[in-house]
Amino acid sequence: MSMNPRTSFWGITLVEDPVLKTFDGGGKLCGIRAAYNGQYKDKSGGVVKTTSFFSLVFFGRNAEILSQYAKKGSQIDVEAEPVENKYETKDGQKRSNTEFRVQRFTLLYGKPKPVEHNARASDPDLAQSERDFADDDIPF
Repeated sequence: MSMNPRTSFWGITLVEDPVLKTFDGGGKLCGIRAAYNGQYKDKSGGVVKTTSFFSLVFFGRNAEILSQYAKKGSQIDVEAEPVENKYETKDGQKRSNTEFRVQRFTLLYGKPKPVEHNARASDPDLAQSERDFADDDIPF
């Protein structure tokens, strides 16, 4: 049995609006660039911030959903398979790039719902009952 390697990315940001492409046979595809921010400490102990960019490819229903609900700046979690694409430039140089073909994803930040968002602030009884809640009340 062959197994394809998969990787997961959490909290990555789309750097462009998704564009859905539909093929003659009905297949759907959405290729998009994404980024994540990282940081590390250099030899002197200072924090160095980095940003890494990479390509994601969504197929079928995943492509439809992404193009419908996500936009530039949206954050998502993905489970994807790395795929290396090899090609030759017009001047004969051999090149390759790696893209990630998404199997599963989750949109992290949907449209805010103002009514739910403001419920605690506008209901003093709810706010009071939350203050009265103790850790001993949790059954596990």
